[in-house]
Amino acid sequence: MRRAAVLGKGTLAVHACETITELPDVVLDTVIATSPEPRWDISLAETVATRWPEVRIVDSGDWRELEPGRCDLVLSVLYDKIIGPKLIDATPQIINCHPGRLPHYRGVRPVNWALRNGDALAGITLHVIDHGVDTGPVLAKALFSI
Repeated sequence: MRRAAVLGKGTLAVHACETITELPDVVLDTVIATSPEPRWDISLAETVATRWPEVRIVDSGDWRELEPGRCDLVLSVLYDKIIGPKLIDATPQIINCHPGRLPHYRGVRPVNWALRNGDALAGITLHVIDHGVDTGPVLAKALFSI
């Protein structure tokens, strides 16, 4: 049985948890909700505590509380911290859901930059987390008009 963790916030992170719980031979082990969680969206920590009470919830919002090697898969979904090499090197697969088009808009607030630059398109990108900031191989992306 493989263990997975979800780091992040909101409805999209809850959807990632739902998807993981439906995978064969994968168990949702740990959730680290962004702290503080935004009030404008569903609370990841509260939803997980209600729907999957056996899942460990890390209240601090800090990825460093996920022991290296504990999980085989980590999903970062709108998570607001850079994951460090200790976890990257010890985890077989870390995937990030980045709210922008890569490689055009790495880092924070990619939607703001797309708007500022007058882009006609914005997007969301799934990519592998490596030691750079939003530099890992792209797995999938979706574009939409602004």
